[in-house]
Amino acid sequence: MRSIFVCILSICYSYSIYGQEPPKYKLNDIMNPKLQDAIGVDLLSEEQKDYLLFFCDSMFKKGYYKGYAEAAKTSQSPDVIETRINGEFTGWEGETVVKLINGEIWLQQDYQIDYKYLFSPEILIYKSSSGVFKMKIEGVEKSVIVKRLK
Repeated sequence: MRSIFVCILSICYSYSIYGQEPPKYKLNDIMNPKLQDAIGVDLLSEEQKDYLLFFCDSMFKKGYYKGYAEAAKTSQSPDVIETRINGEFTGWEGETVVKLINGEIWLQQDYQIDYKYLFSPEILIYKSSSGVFKMKIEGVEKSVIVKRLK
């Protein structure tokens, strides 16, 4: 495992992170303590941790993380969709457009404002008893009414 990690770090060193905007999250947000211990994150310098974070960010943006392939293919029925947001979610702003990793695009229909930063959270879209679609985002308390654009 450590040899794979060292290989990843060496690849990261071949790319410059300077001049790029840093990710809006930290390693602790994407890597649990057990995994960090297993690969020796505590042994890295701060610069190496920055390279690792940029590497993880680029892999997330490309979709190389556990569950991407399964989530992208998931559509159990036309009335229920379980997938992930493609990239960052910064909250509900009244007319938020949400792009999913399965290619669908949804628009917020009810006026709710709730600011929260999440990276590629899991979502559930379901048809409510009143016949409208609602989106529930992991880590966000309320569901909102949405309309599919694409």
